[in-house]
Amino acid sequence: MHKSDVSFIVPSFNEALNLENTVSEIREGCAQATDRVGRVEIILINDGSDDGAAEIMERLKAANSDVHCIHHPINLGFGAAYKRGALEESMSTSCWLPAKIPYRPGPLARF
Repeated sequence: MHKSDVSFIVPSFNEALNLENTVSEIREGCAQATDRVGRVEIILINDGSDDGAAEIMERLKAANSDVHCIHHPINLGFGAAYKRGALEESMSTSCWLPAKIPYRPGPLARF
């Protein structure tokens, strides 16, 4: 079976409380789908947050080589965040997941 290399684009505005869980759930979902998912990158987009999200994103990036961070100085909206993520992605497949929605690995594993 062919494996897809996947860019997960994760826009966030004041979602500091959800970021670690979102990254964890993406990782867990990918771990459950190793027969279908190859390389993974997680692109976290801080869309002008003022709740400490930027610091959490940078900590996640420092701890995980597949996590990348983009920081907008002001809130530009989801459209701009998704567009920026699309410009930065490097994998053959994209999956867009806003940080404000809690995930469980089951649905991601079916990707």
